[in-house]
Amino acid sequence: MFAIAFLVALFITPFVTRFLYRYHLEKKNIRSETSAPVFYKFHKDQLEQEARRRIIEEEIAKLWGPISVRCVLGEKTVRQSPQAVMVPAAESVEMAVKEAEEIFGV
Repeated sequence: MFAIAFLVALFITPFVTRFLYRYHLEKKNIRSETSAPVFYKFHKDQLEQEARRRIIEEEIAKLWGPISVRCVLGEKTVRQSPQAVMVPAAESVEMAVKEAEEIFGV
């Protein structure tokens, strides 16, 4: 049973691969292969220290093979600040308290 599944997978792999490349459905990289954006100078300085850079490169090498990593200072996108929170007026609070007292009989 496993042999049949293996042979079917072996047979259809070239067709699936050709389809994915023809219609540009392959995995897209969001970063270049040699640089990684870092958004704070402190973090960039820490990652560029020899000991830390070596640890990062060793771990990456386990996944994708030997790659030298270069950190670049990226621009952090500015988030829109949330709308100002509406603080109820004192009269509204007093009215809400009175209504709650009436409802709950306090």
